[in-house]
Amino acid sequence: MTRPRIVLVGCSFAGLEFFYRYTRRRGGRLAPGELTVVEPRPQHPYVPLAHEAVSGASAPESLRFDVEALCGAVGAGYVRGRATAIDPGARIVSVDGSAPLPYDRLVVAIGSEPAIPAAFAARGVVPAKWLSDALELRDRIAVVHATTRAPVRLTIIGAGITGVEWAAELATSRIAGVRPVVTLVEREARLLVDFAPRVADRASRVLRELGVPCILGRPVREVASDAVVLDGGERIPTDIPIWGGGVRPNAVVKDLGLPLTPDGHVVVTSRLTVPGVDGVHAIGDIARVVEDGSPWPTMERAIEAIWQGATLARRLAGSWGDDDGPTHHLRRDFFYGLSLGTGHSLVVYRAFWVDARLFVHFRRWLKWAYYARFNVLAKWGAARTRRTAPV
Repeated sequence: MTRPRIVLVGCSFAGLEFFYRYTRRRGGRLAPGELTVVEPRPQHPYVPLAHEAVSGASAPESLRFDVEALCGAVGAGYVRGRATAIDPGARIVSVDGSAPLPYDRLVVAIGSEPAIPAAFAARGVVPAKWLSDALELRDRIAVVHATTRAPVRLTIIGAGITGVEWAAELATSRIAGVRPVVTLVEREARLLVDFAPRVADRASRVLRELGVPCILGRPVREVASDAVVLDGGERIPTDIPIWGGGVRPNAVVKDLGLPLTPDGHVVVTSRLTVPGVDGVHAIGDIARVVEDGSPWPTMERAIEAIWQGATLARRLAGSWGDDDGPTHHLRRDFFYGLSLGTGHSLVVYRAFWVDARLFVHFRRWLKWAYYARFNVLAKWGAARTRRTAPV
């Protein structure tokens, strides 16, 4: 082989973008053994619009992409499983339920997971993250309503982007024939603490118009069987608690033996290499660039993961060394879309925002365009196979 064996662990936004960009740079068709994907989910879920699967605004099928089929179309290997250990000396990654995989370059892109406290998770809290979470919530709403014949009470813990988007979507939708009663709880003194106050004020006004009470500056002490209990003892009657309080690095990374930041992210350089571990790279939510002992700030958004995937694909396709070639650049500001139910969607840049219903449809178009690239690549790779197949 003239190309190194690459093993991609995880097909998160960063991992899928790396796969796409690298394969395109290789002409749309990979050599046997050139790239192998290790991922327990054969389909990639489109997380930014998962809340629309609860309401029915988007069909679940439109929010999934078949990664395993893409691998087959372009000649990549696919192993359904989770990485359990890395042997940097032998350059082997162990996978549950599969034989160990040798690599020349290993890319870790296993993403994040909901940061639900263990005490809350035991109380049936539904994470507001994956498409599977959205479908579980929809089913649970239907069961509760069929049992009680009353409006279903939902309490969302956390008022960052995820909590606000899910609150607005749920409050403007009829699910299983009933419109849920939604309450939003946040330990900080306002919504959307990572956004400018003007943006948070606009989101607060929209939520008030939708009838969503926002209880701010009140940490959650306990999740009981029929209520969310705030610090101080106040009880919010709740049928289904929902976690929108943020994410943390995927717990799998603790078993891989890589250098981690104090909060559990894989340490990488600006060239997305893991220092001191030859041939290993990390991208996306699992990684943090550390320079002079200090982690870079991060937007923690899908677009940043996509940029990292594109940069690493350029580096590995170009056979750059660990200490030269393209670097990942920190971008502190970027346009961002914020869904606020069926009637509002903000496009935000710094302290400025535009609210228009049209942007609800624009965000769905972005999802379609995002997946359309992979479908084109799959057809391109399959066509190359047919042209080069022996007659």
